[in-house]
Amino acid sequence: MGIKWKLFLAFLLSTTILAFIIIVLSSELPKGLFIASSAIILIISLLINYFVLQRIISPVADIIKGASAISEGNFTHRIRIDTRDELKELSEILNEMSEEFKKRMDEMDEDKARLSTILSTMSEGLLAIDCKGNILLANSVLSEMFGFKGTSVIGRSYLEIIRHNQLNDIIREVLKERQNVIREIEQFFPEERYFAVYASVAEGIKEGGVCAVFIFHDITKIKRLERIRKDFVANVSHELRTPLTSIKGYTEALIDGVIDDSNKAKEFLNIISNHTERLNNILTDLLQLSYIESGQYKPKASNINLRTAVEKAVALLKTNIEKKGFAIDIQVPEGLIVAADEDKLNLAFVNLIDNAIKYTPEKGRIGIKAEARGKEVMVSVSDTGIGIPKEDLARIFERFYRVDKDRSSELGGTGLGLSIVKHIIDAHGGRVWAESELNKGSSFYFTLPPSP
Repeated sequence: MGIKWKLFLAFLLSTTILAFIIIVLSSELPKGLFIASSAIILIISLLINYFVLQRIISPVADIIKGASAISEGNFTHRIRIDTRDELKELSEILNEMSEEFKKRMDEMDEDKARLSTILSTMSEGLLAIDCKGNILLANSVLSEMFGFKGTSVIGRSYLEIIRHNQLNDIIREVLKERQNVIREIEQFFPEERYFAVYASVAEGIKEGGVCAVFIFHDITKIKRLERIRKDFVANVSHELRTPLTSIKGYTEALIDGVIDDSNKAKEFLNIISNHTERLNNILTDLLQLSYIESGQYKPKASNINLRTAVEKAVALLKTNIEKKGFAIDIQVPEGLIVAADEDKLNLAFVNLIDNAIKYTPEKGRIGIKAEARGKEVMVSVSDTGIGIPKEDLARIFERFYRVDKDRSSELGGTGLGLSIVKHIIDAHGGRVWAESELNKGSSFYFTLPPSP
């Protein structure tokens, strides 16, 4: 039974008792007057009780309505009571409580939005789990790293979500030993990637609270750079050692007496000269590459007629082209102008065409095309040569990287030509890439900005 009815029954009972008392006291009145006066007293008592009830019940109803609104999250609702009693004081307390709740909820929303922004803009993966191994927090970077994008992970065990044995072992160890760890893990599917994992154990753990936090840094680029550096040291040592060993050997032979045999001496000196020239070419390319990579090189861009630039590069290599009987197909529109450094653009074309000449059998074909595509000009140099294996395409622009080391050395290349091309195009703000099919040929592409 509600308070409204309880009050109503209480007032009704008091009215009845009051009326009974009046009736007893008025029993000496004439019968007709007695009945009339009793009825009037009863009606007046009921009316007074009704107004008193309304005065009490109406504020209580407003308070109940306001409290219900607050419980539903409507913190803008205000309770308006005109009385000057405890009910008004209660309503003011509820209003103040509603304002405080709203302030706290706004702060929580701001904190949540701030946390969401931080998590979404982090470049590192983040994982928080409780002591039972259930995921409490995982940002989008982590889901991209381990391939559970779009999956609802909160509240689920890490064993259900993460399919990586190394990482699962680390999480299991951290939860068991309660020790911070730093580890590196590898991932080979769908692509080769490396991650540094930093695990921190929380202090003062509450039931269902965060037990451990894991931060994941993608160190794939660092690992690749380390590999490139090691390969570079090994390759440059090999490239320099080969001609130096030959020069040393033939020089010693000359000292030991071969110099007296004019024919042999001449042959040996020619070999020494060739290897010296090779060393000079390697050092020249290294200096060229070092200068471009150093950041000191700034392209001196000018308006270059692309067809004229291609024809100049072809003319420089005309002897080698004619020696192997190549067909040259130039499909560059007349009047196609690009913004580029003329000397470096010429060097890029020479390196790409020379590369095509080296790796294309006699009577082959070399095609050079260019076309404007929106806000860039795309250029390609294609050949009908031996091609490049798919697994090597991603690395052919590295310094000294060779698909076939023995054959490359025989052809006399320095192993730096494609790397120089890449850095020249990068300095111009363009892109460079390659496509190839074994025994069918290769195509090297790069883009340049058009002339303003």
